[in-house]
Amino acid sequence: MDRRKRLQLFDKVDLYPVTSEALSQGRSNLDFLEAIIAGGAKIVQLREKSLPKAALFAMADAFRKRCTEAGILLIINDHLDVALAVNADGVHLGQDDLPLRAARRIAPDLILGASTHNRAEALQAVGRAMLEDACFDPDLPQLLDFRGLRVMAKPTTLAELKPFIEDDFREQVNGIIAVVIDDDLDASLCADIYHLTCAIPKAELFENYDQALKWLMRREFVPRGPLLQKHHAAHDRRDDAPK
Repeated sequence: MDRRKRLQLFDKVDLYPVTSEALSQGRSNLDFLEAIIAGGAKIVQLREKSLPKAALFAMADAFRKRCTEAGILLIINDHLDVALAVNADGVHLGQDDLPLRAARRIAPDLILGASTHNRAEALQAVGRAMLEDACFDPDLPQLLDFRGLRVMAKPTTLAELKPFIEDDFREQVNGIIAVVIDDDLDASLCADIYHLTCAIPKAELFENYDQALKWLMRREFVPRGPLLQKHHAAHDRRDDAPK
């Protein structure tokens, strides 16, 4: 199964069960798997950090067979090699595991997940996932849509976001960028996004999605022939940005 098909199935997931025999009140992981299948789950993550690799592989292989029969997705925690060996649908990686960028090169068809422990790590993981996508073209105009994003933890400072901004996004993205926010965002998060926008060349901040889209279209997708130069000169001023 390719990644597109897996992601289509992942979009239908409403509950994300994770195994742990230590917390299963005496039930085995296979008993747990049968219970969540009976309950209508569409995905399961096999997470047993203390198992030796050989035992984990055997359990993952048994999970793969049963998940295939039941038509549910199988995610392996931490171990990309085990996920590939049993033809799992994805792998979930921790902060100290293989970086997402390296995992994507090795396993282009797997769903990749990343552990995060605060809002800064969460935002960085989302951004890196976008940059590492095989369909991502860094030379095309980009739209970063933060509408609806909510506060997940204490306010994130620019210093917390700086590694991703400087080491990943700013270095890899070459096209112009429209950044979109809305009135529902937390004030501290809006401040973080404003600073992020200021740190990225060719980026503009908008409070209206349609305005951002029109700006992108006008700047990049409309031919700039001699007859249009006067028109574009009138509209490409700094007052394109929201006031």
